Amino acid sequence: MHCFIHFSIYNKIYRIFLRKVVFVDYIIVKKAAEKWGIIAGRAQVLCAQDKISGAIRFDNTWAIPKDAVKPESKCN
Repeated sequence: MHCFIHFSIYNKIYRIFLRKVVFVDYIIVKKAAEKWGIIAGRAQVLCAQDKISGAIRFDNTWAIPKDAVKPESKCN
């Protein structure tokens, strides 16, 4: 027997699950940017360039590990 769940209900359950389980050890881009003294847009670019170890993308949102370190800047 197959059980079907409506797509919108599945998405809602999935988002709740992610917030409760996955995001416990992660912060959003805005918080990471504040922590590192940079703007959020720069932090997003660093995530997109794969310069932040452990950063993962969910739809339009980046999740950054709480203990991630700011990548070195090429500028002095």
